Amino acid sequence: MHAFIFELIEKHNFENIFFCQEKTIGLKAIIAIAREQKVPTYRAADVLAEQHIAMVRQVKSLAI
Repeated sequence: MHAFIFELIEKHNFENIFFCQEKTIGLKAIIAIAREQKVPTYRAADVLAEQHIAMVRQVKSLAI
């Protein structure tokens, strides 16, 4: 998992990635900062989340 995250950081030239969770309200968030690409933070976070979801689905399909 750690290698995957660092591969994404390298691929998308993210400067920072923040993982946030607040269980009391059900919040789970990923915030990625990619200043050099001039990508809005929300879009960078969406890309990372979409790739993570795809990876989880792939792993789950292998377990069936």
